[in-house]
Amino acid sequence: MAKKKGQPAEPTEDVVGSDNDAETQATVEADEASADEGEAPGDPAEEGPPEGLEEEPKRKGPGELFQALIAALESESDAQQHDRIQAAAQEYLRQACLGAAVASTHNVAILYDENQLIRSDADRIYEAVTRFDPTMDTILVLYSGGGSIEAGYLVGKLCRKYAATLKVVVPRNAKSAATLIACAADEIHMGDLSELGPVDPQIGGHPALGLGNAVEWIAGVVARQPESAPMFADYLSRSLRPIDLGYYDRVVESAVQYIERLLAVHADRLERSPKEIARALVHDYKDHGFVIDVDEATGIFGPKTIVSNSAEYQFGNLIYQTLSFIERVCGYYGKKFYWVGSLGRGAAVFSVKS
Repeated sequence: MAKKKGQPAEPTEDVVGSDNDAETQATVEADEASADEGEAPGDPAEEGPPEGLEEEPKRKGPGELFQALIAALESESDAQQHDRIQAAAQEYLRQACLGAAVASTHNVAILYDENQLIRSDADRIYEAVTRFDPTMDTILVLYSGGGSIEAGYLVGKLCRKYAATLKVVVPRNAKSAATLIACAADEIHMGDLSELGPVDPQIGGHPALGLGNAVEWIAGVVARQPESAPMFADYLSRSLRPIDLGYYDRVVESAVQYIERLLAVHADRLERSPKEIARALVHDYKDHGFVIDVDEATGIFGPKTIVSNSAEYQFGNLIYQTLSFIERVCGYYGKKFYWVGSLGRGAAVFSVKS
């Protein structure tokens, strides 16, 4: 198939959908086992390998997978086009994970979404985890900038409930409500580029804590310059209702309570109390985008919870690189792509309105 001008380059034979990261390559050692022809994958609810790798299919080269994805994206724009794209993306990820030992010993859930975390994400995670074997350890590969605190709490509880041990892998960003999800984990696997963030609820695009901070700042100015009191009093009377202050405060304290509840389940692995960690994540950082890297996170949660550059992390990084590549290719064709679900199903595509 002729390559369009500006079209993303085909992946090399070294790896499917990765950027040739050496550590990632180690997780995809060849361990080929052809599936019987015509045999359908087993029911994920039944005993056997984790969902998504029930049968190991015949290996396909990265060029073949790339062309299949492009063919789906360039196919007729009918009601089934998104289904074809999703099927091609799911096969792409399935092939990328062949031979990864971690995938054969864990349930694998994925939340990869550049968009805001919303309640329907909890629905998709529920559909995935209720098919898992609850006696097995679960890996949640988490990439999200945050969103609904309530949705994050539900996702964390669901993953925790249906896992013997819950391991959250953060290949890049898991900010705000996604950090809340990570608080449900027995282990949080991070690398040099991993980021958690403060859990400070946003209202109308502004931090809920910011309202109280603004009022305190005004009070400080008035204390230093009493003549400014009438001006600020007039401004506040026009722009702020006292009930708003109480509401914002309650929203912030709800975030603290959610974190405490998720941490309490594995409090024995923490070096600080759930209450101390919750208040630190909500109150100690003054910028919503503050980078809580692996070292900062270890200081918060302790070395029993934060695990660095593990095999689980390398596997999660492989998934991130593959999905990031698929997302870029879809973006070239005016499609938004995300993945919320299990390793075997979870791809979603929609058209971007021009």
